[in-house]
Amino acid sequence: MNRVYITQSPLRRNREGQMVHMYDLSAAREYGHLEILVPSGPVAIDSEHVTRTLRNRLGGFRSDDHLLCLGDPVVISAAAAIVADVNEGIIPLLVWDKHTKKYLSVRANIHSRKHYV
Repeated sequence: MNRVYITQSPLRRNREGQMVHMYDLSAAREYGHLEILVPSGPVAIDSEHVTRTLRNRLGGFRSDDHLLCLGDPVVISAAAAIVADVNEGIIPLLVWDKHTKKYLSVRANIHSRKHYV
């Protein structure tokens, strides 16, 4: 089964004071099983532990999987770099389209040499 790797799922307090996910990510299930890579919250300045965790969690990333970027920029950047490394420079991303209220699959190719004006 394909996977959707979510970098982080930000939390917020609901009216009862409980911590709940900030976003409903259920629409991303269309692309595979949802898996949150690291817990919500800020990442320590020394990101070596987070990078090691991400490399372990993303080691089995396949070309049909996707990355859904939410949360701390350090986590997002490291996850995208790792995916590019294990997936021949291709980063399959899910991007929310607010008009259709669906996720779109976008493939970023870091090895592309095309130049745009």
